[in-house]
Amino acid sequence: MTITGNYFTGTTSVDFGPGITTNSFVVTPLSGPSQVQVGTGTAAVTYPFHTWYCDTRTQSILLASEVGQSGEIQKLRLYCSTRPGQNLSHFYIRMQHAAMTSFSSSSFVNSGWTTVLQATNVNVATWTVPGWVEFEFTTPFDYDGVSNLLIDYCVDNTYYTSNGACYSTTATNRTVYAYSDLYSGDLLNRGSGTLASWYNNVVLVLENADTIEANITIDGAATPGYRDVSVTTPEGTDTELDGFAVLAMPTISSVSPSQAAQGQTLGATITGTNLLGVTTVGFGSGVTVNSFSVDSDAQITASITISSSATVGARDVSVTNAAGTATLTSGFTVNQAPPTISSVNPNQGLQGQTLDVTIWGSYFTGASAISFGPDTTVNSYNINSSVQIVANITIGGSAAPGLRNVSVTTPGGTATLTNGFAVLALPVIDTVDPGYGAQGETLDVAITGANLLGVTGVSFGIETTINSITTDSDTQITVRVSISDTSPIVARNVNVINPAGTGVKVNGFTVLGMPTVSEVSPSQAAQGQTMNVIITGTYLLETTSVNFGYGVDVNSFNVDNATQITANVTVNAWATPGYRDVSVTTMAAAATKAQCFGIFAPPTIASISPGQGIQGQTLSFIIIGTHLIGATSVDLGSDIAVTSFNVESDTQARVNIAISGSAASGPRDVSVTTPGGTATKADGFTVLLKPTIDSVSPSRAIPGETLDVTISGDCFTNATSVSFGSGITVNDFTVNNSREIVANITLGVNATIGPRNVSVTTPAAVGSLPDGFAVVIPSPDIALLTPASGRQGDKLEVIITGANFTEATAVSLGAGVTVDSFTVDSATQITAQITIGANATPGTRDVSVNTPEASGTTADGFEIQTKAGGIPMYFWLLAGGIAAAGLMGLAFVIRRKKQAAN
Repeated sequence: MTITGNYFTGTTSVDFGPGITTNSFVVTPLSGPSQVQVGTGTAAVTYPFHTWYCDTRTQSILLASEVGQSGEIQKLRLYCSTRPGQNLSHFYIRMQHAAMTSFSSSSFVNSGWTTVLQATNVNVATWTVPGWVEFEFTTPFDYDGVSNLLIDYCVDNTYYTSNGACYSTTATNRTVYAYSDLYSGDLLNRGSGTLASWYNNVVLVLENADTIEANITIDGAATPGYRDVSVTTPEGTDTELDGFAVLAMPTISSVSPSQAAQGQTLGATITGTNLLGVTTVGFGSGVTVNSFSVDSDAQITASITISSSATVGARDVSVTNAAGTATLTSGFTVNQAPPTISSVNPNQGLQGQTLDVTIWGSYFTGASAISFGPDTTVNSYNINSSVQIVANITIGGSAAPGLRNVSVTTPGGTATLTNGFAVLALPVIDTVDPGYGAQGETLDVAITGANLLGVTGVSFGIETTINSITTDSDTQITVRVSISDTSPIVARNVNVINPAGTGVKVNGFTVLGMPTVSEVSPSQAAQGQTMNVIITGTYLLETTSVNFGYGVDVNSFNVDNATQITANVTVNAWATPGYRDVSVTTMAAAATKAQCFGIFAPPTIASISPGQGIQGQTLSFIIIGTHLIGATSVDLGSDIAVTSFNVESDTQARVNIAISGSAASGPRDVSVTTPGGTATKADGFTVLLKPTIDSVSPSRAIPGETLDVTISGDCFTNATSVSFGSGITVNDFTVNNSREIVANITLGVNATIGPRNVSVTTPAAVGSLPDGFAVVIPSPDIALLTPASGRQGDKLEVIITGANFTEATAVSLGAGVTVDSFTVDSATQITAQITIGANATPGTRDVSVNTPEASGTTADGFEIQTKAGGIPMYFWLLAGGIAAAGLMGLAFVIRRKKQAAN
């Protein structure tokens, strides 16, 4: 006993349920996928991708010996030589184990399937052809390696295109296929198809399983039926429910249905006991068991086909399992099938004629009566086989012409072929419709009359060809006739021939010339206009009507000659603008000149975008309106040249213009002219002047400053924005007049030092003054002088510390102090060489630092002291004390100023 599965390594026990002893077992671990190719033929067949039809179904059998191993089938590949002409909107692959090695009939297997793939859309554009196309299963199939493998492919599309093709291998009766144009029909349950001796080459990708070979003993008293099989390893126990069956001698109690007719395929239910493990089912000779399934221990469902030649009567039904065979004597009866009639040959005869007629069909054995309808005598008949009867009949001389039924009666019933035989008489022609046709035309002509059954020929005279004759009834036939390009334009006789003779309709058909329309002049008109239009062409003499389309009344027309018609037409005021066909209808046919006559309505202009431009500018704008098709000119007045225009639709035109540099500013009218009239948009376009900037005042400021700036120039009217570049915010601006704008701006505290452009934007354009404004360094800030004092006549080096000293141009320490030179050490320090005048007035003075942008001053920042000598000591001590107090005060003042500045 072989058990297949996964992860069997280390199995400690195998159990088959009560009444079964596991004597020993051997575990064989296998792993990894393997690929098996079945079939190596190179014949291309269109199945399963027969997409010339909407739906197709294919079933094929692969033998176990061809697959060669068990395992879980995870993928399938088909060798596709030609890609299908469309995606597969619903594609199914199904599989099942099977005992049959070939199909015994063209019937499909419709039960027992496992759906391994159900794809709603397969994109065939990704396939590489010729080559293997892979389909990965959503539900792998556990193949046992012993049974044959039955594969079902089904394509269920909503339309049809060209076929795909796959390589196949020759093998007798290994495939059944079918197709239909049901537009998403249910082919998955189709009953039968066509038997074929090939199968598609496939590659099966299998995941191999572990196996356990177990030696078991079944107790003689073990209860028949299914039991679970379990395998235990150190990791756990897995159980296959109902994995093994104990069999006992089967019995059959009934078969339902218990009878059927020859040639019938049906499902039969066998009930009994101990039916598990049944391997064969038999219904006796002449009955083929296509397939069967053991539904339970008490029931089997079998699909059977009764041969059309099966012997009528009862036969035994048997089932066999490993325990033995059970037989139900006379359990099923084959009844004779009702007869069928497929054809009668010959299927017609003349009044008073005696002739032999062969009837083809099925199940004619034991035929007891044959009938050909009233006034027809069956003199004798011979049953040559179950599918053929030859009858000798005599048709009465006054038998009514027309169709009649043919019937055959057997013990199985009566078969009737409706309208299977016709009694013929001399044909009579009443009407031919139509009674004319044009040179070069192919048309269907209905001929009505009497005795038209069995027509063998029809003639319409010289240079005409009869393509087909369809007998609609005894009183009508439809003839498809082709008239040559050179067939004489004249009336001719129509002849209808059947075995009884020829019927004639004198001058029943006339050949006419096929009309053509080559020109219509004039080719256009305005709504409301009445005019004469000349139509030229060929074969116009038989004209019966002229048409200019809806909204155009043809008041009258005159056929001037074979090549010209003069038509008087009125274009209604409400006629839809646009081009329309002009057609001329003659007794032969209708000729049409497409889109040759135009109707135009007065145009309108709703909007122009953009509606303005600048002197000297070249630009494109869109006119939106109505009835613009056929426009012949666009005008915007003096000094604006329309270089080109294109009518893109009835409601839109694109116009390219060039505005002269000297064009007068201001609005002007825009007009469009079409054959329907001229439309004008008053003040539809405005010529604007480009703004210019002459000066900006003030032209500089420091970071963090907010100020008003006056911009002077021209053409500032309707200005929409003002810009001073990055880091400067324009809070608001006022257009005082066309030449002046006052803007309130704020410089960001981190605004980059340097120049920037100033611009003014108006609806016309942008005017700019390069480097029109500059962000400059802030005023110098003096924090401390070291030393902060000196004596009359001293030469000192003074270090000034603070901020914003870059680009300092001057340093001053007040009256009596000469700054001999100074050096800007950094933005925060200046070193100055000074000389204090000998007569400089003692006391404090202001210190200042100038830059190109501003001046920074600290009050009382430096003190001049009296020169020592000639003065009593006590005075210097007093003066020193006062000076020390002053310095302390000065230091305090400077410190307070720094604190205030910070």
